[in-house]
Formats: sequence, C-alpha cells, structure tokens
Amino acid sequence: MDFLDLPAGPPLGLGGLPFENAEVTLPEGGVLALYTDGLITMRDQAMDQSLARLRQVLSRPTACLDDLCDAVLTTLPLEHRTDDIALLLARTHALDARQVATWGLPADPAIVAQARRLVRTQLSTWNLMDACFVTELVVSELVTTPSVMPTRPSN
Repeated sequence: MDFLDLPAGPPLGLGGLPFENAEVTLPEGGVLALYTDGLITMRDQAMDQSLARLRQVLSRPTACLDDLCDAVLTTLPLEHRTDDIALLLARTHALDARQVATWGLPADPAIVAQARRLVRTQLSTWNLMDACFVTELVVSELVTTPSVMPTRPSN
C-alpha cells in the first residue's frame, strides 16, 4: 500500500480553479482511496500516527468496499475529528474491448442530450440500466467541463 506523492490542488467540488493532472497505473483489483485531511487530523493524535493507522486498515484484503470504509471509520474514530471528512474508495477492474464504448463528439455543450442518449442506449445493450442515472450525470459533466472540452477562439 502506497501513499501517492501528488501535487496539491483546489478542494474537490470547487470548480473553475486550475489543477495539475497526474496519471497513476493501478493493478487489477487495486483500491484507490481519496480522502480529505479531516480523516487524518485529530486533536489527540499526530498525523503520522493517523496515516500509519490508515495504511494498516487499507492494506487489509476485503471484498466489499463498504466494509473497508466502515473499518477506516472505526479505526479512525469520528469523535476525535476536528474537521469534516470525506472518504471515497474505488476498486479497479480491467475491461475488455466489448465493455468499452467510444464516441467522437463535437466540443459543444449542446451535445449533452445526445451524449446521454448514447450512454442510455449502450447501457441498455449491456444490461446495465441500474447504472444509467449516475453514468448519465458523469457523462454530462465530462462533455461540459472546460478542462476536457477545448475552447474555441473568439472571433
């Protein structure tokens, strides 16, 4: 289990500010943990101790990410917090070519409705309609995010 050395950036959800990208290769089945400093900042414990406890918990094998989140919150108890916390865990899964869809879309915010239709149709084909709502939201964000969409020169 490694802590990544990544550049600092603006808080998640605070749009419009520049940030630096980083690319990391994770092994199949690897877990990526994203968290705010509130998770490891405690009144009665040095941050190094909190990080060591977090590393220990995240290193345990588990099939269920909900159980892993619960283990983190049990190991780093909420009553010792000085700030709000957020914890997001994601597990990697390799996809073969039949599980990937790619569309070339113009750099135009008006394309959102078409992008959502394409996603809905593809997820229906794959029998993944349970994931439709969330996937449509993610796609909407991706096709309207200025950092993803090239800007057009003004006339």
